Amino acid sequence: MKSKYLECVACGNRTMIQRKDSKDRPAGHVKHMWCPRCKARRPHIELDEFKTSFEESTDYDAALLRAYERGINELEDD
Repeated sequence: MKSKYLECVACGNRTMIQRKDSKDRPAGHVKHMWCPRCKARRPHIELDEFKTSFEESTDYDAALLRAYERGINELEDD
């Protein structure tokens, strides 16, 4: 089983699904499924495995950097 991420084309909400190895689809594949944010059946685009892991890593790094900068700014204010 593989974990795959799909993104709603209407709102950008990302959803993870499990796929059998034999039913794997390439990045860019369109799957119509229920979007919990839109509350409707919408097309979702299957994302590239590398892209999603890279974005999650950079999001974490950016949040860590912001927290670090906030801490330094608070020390300078004292």
